[in-house]
Amino acid sequence: MHPTRVMFQIVRNPPPTLLRPTNWSQQINDFISECLEKTVENRPMMVEMIEHPFLNELFDNDEEIQADIRELLVFCRDAPAIYKEPEIFVDRGYIKRFDGKPERMYPEDLAAIENPTEELISDSLRNRMELGGSYSFIGDILLSLNSNDLQLDFDEEFHIKYKFKSRSQNSPHIFAVADIAYQDMLHHKEPQHIVFSGESFSGKSTNVRLLINHLCYLGSGNRGATTRVENSIDAIQMLVNAGTPINNESTRCVLQYFLTFGQTGKLSGAVFNMYMLEKLRVSTTDMNQHNFHIFYYFYDFMNSKNLLREYHLNSDRGYRCLRIPAESQPTKLKYHRDDPIGNVENYKRFESILQDLDFNHKQLETLRKLDGFVRKLALSKTQAEELAKFLKSGNHLAQDVRTSGYRKRQTSIKQFFTVNDANTFTYCHDIIGLMNEINITHDPPDWRLFIDSNKASLKAVLLYKDKSKPPVPLAYNTDKVETYNNLKVLLNYIQYEQFQWRICADMKVVATVMGLPPSGWPRNMCFICLWDTRYAEGQYNKKDWPLRDEYTVGNANIINSPLVSRDKILIPPLHVKLGLVTNFVKSFIKRNDAAKTCLRNMFPKLSYAKIEAGIFNGPDIRQMLKSEDFTKSLDANAAIAWSALKVVITNVLGNQRHENFRGYVNNLMEAFSKANVHMSLKVHLMHAHLDWLERQLSTESDEQGERFHQIAVPMEARYKGKKLDAMIADLCWWLKIAKENLDDDDLDCELEC
Repeated sequence: MHPTRVMFQIVRNPPPTLLRPTNWSQQINDFISECLEKTVENRPMMVEMIEHPFLNELFDNDEEIQADIRELLVFCRDAPAIYKEPEIFVDRGYIKRFDGKPERMYPEDLAAIENPTEELISDSLRNRMELGGSYSFIGDILLSLNSNDLQLDFDEEFHIKYKFKSRSQNSPHIFAVADIAYQDMLHHKEPQHIVFSGESFSGKSTNVRLLINHLCYLGSGNRGATTRVENSIDAIQMLVNAGTPINNESTRCVLQYFLTFGQTGKLSGAVFNMYMLEKLRVSTTDMNQHNFHIFYYFYDFMNSKNLLREYHLNSDRGYRCLRIPAESQPTKLKYHRDDPIGNVENYKRFESILQDLDFNHKQLETLRKLDGFVRKLALSKTQAEELAKFLKSGNHLAQDVRTSGYRKRQTSIKQFFTVNDANTFTYCHDIIGLMNEINITHDPPDWRLFIDSNKASLKAVLLYKDKSKPPVPLAYNTDKVETYNNLKVLLNYIQYEQFQWRICADMKVVATVMGLPPSGWPRNMCFICLWDTRYAEGQYNKKDWPLRDEYTVGNANIINSPLVSRDKILIPPLHVKLGLVTNFVKSFIKRNDAAKTCLRNMFPKLSYAKIEAGIFNGPDIRQMLKSEDFTKSLDANAAIAWSALKVVITNVLGNQRHENFRGYVNNLMEAFSKANVHMSLKVHLMHAHLDWLERQLSTESDEQGERFHQIAVPMEARYKGKKLDAMIADLCWWLKIAKENLDDDDLDCELEC
């Protein structure tokens, strides 16, 4: 073992013991353990060790000890000679042997260098490279220097050397990183993350393959899994690798590998994510930048099989995307575009891997036809718009595959939007023209105006009454504060007075547009009636509050003139549902430790403050509805109230409204009263104004608007820093196309893709 590694083992590893401690007495084992204690403060002094039982239990008669020693000497004299390694010792950074010259030691961990300088580190790395050590540690970081001669294949003996070992037991290697991650995963039961970073041609892809190869060895045992994972990496690299002036196997994307293991540590599968760095490589005319390998593999394979005509391709290798020079350029690198014979074999292997991954003949044929058409168009900007038509007309895609064109798609829609000079506010100035352009019938009584804000913006969106038509964004304001002035300007610009849509928004926006304070605790805060929040005889005992006959500034907490008519306001079912759950949880959470513990276990990522405040979102509530443990943790009155609340959420505030919804709500109010649930505004709306909810359809909900926020997030990220009118026009175009081709559940994920 290298002396440097010995020094690291002394520090990092536990003290050595006898080879077989059970063959020796407890006294001698303890004596050795005390002597080899590494912490000075815990190591006994000599006067203490003299009193150790191992020394005190020696024979009192010296003659017996002498006889035993003589017998041992005779035995050793007759034993065969044992080979002894030449003695070496370390002195000031050199290994000194009695039979050779001193040899300079170069640290395997650069973090161990005292007073490091650039020259000292460079000298250490250079000399390690000359001695065959391309890897070095810097603390927990592994540094790999590409010598262009990295070994790719290792026998099982080398893998065993790095299996369940401490880092200091072997020289630095990528296998050591894999072994540490694997051990930590099994021990801590937590995902491990390994990041590779470096310049082009630094060996990132090679080291990733080596790391995964060792992880597959460590997790072997699941028949076929390791082979499929390693073959999948080969197929991915055929798709994303390309030639550059300095690297003939340059990976032109960011790759994310997720390797999954079972409870026993066996490899179970893998997930691969790819983030393309340069889509322009497909269509660029730079002859020094080669295209992705798969293009050369496919073309040369089809040429060798005389199948080019079947895929509408010419046989002259003259396509722009192949970028074949008229005269071959002298180069030290062997590029795939210059190796047609090798490309044929590579494509055979590519399809063989896909077949092993359960790709059927129809799917492989679709890939072939798609690849052939990419060459036919050469992906110029003017021809790219014909891609969708060609694929559909030629039946090259399965029936469930949808296509659409993207080039300047928002141009015709952008003309209907105006953006201010500061690029903070955009709105539709011609709603009739916009609806005609996107071919959607606009009858104002059938549409609802959703107004809400998120972390990025304040939006106004038209929602159709039954979700059969796509949402249509009308305004977008980066000043996301829902103030009275912001809402007044927004409604004015989108010509609300002309169309008079019904308003669907949360209670804060409703209060603001009706002239009420949006926050605080005023005495009368209901926009429908003069509800007294301090009613002494019990909130659940009174329903018939006097209606608001007028909205005069200064009267009954009205601070601004209403912006819309009260009859145009819709009760927001989603926010009512959230409010009911919030008030229910707050009513018992502080006195019911079992329920509090259950919620903390159910939502470990939620802060304790949010749980105690009853702040949950839609998915959280759905999880609570399914949890039997949560129901069992409640006391009798709370359990009855929770059961009634579940019925109301499902049959009153969901997508379908039961014919007996009034009875369900009355049962809930009675249960809430017995469970001492606080009467908030949203509980009051269900208690006193259920007829208001009855006026609106079950499909008229703010939930559709909240989903629009999620759909718009990728578009907002894509257009960050660009003109808002282009973004909102593009969003209008996409929502129209997506609604024609996708189900509602696919809208948000498809846009992000």
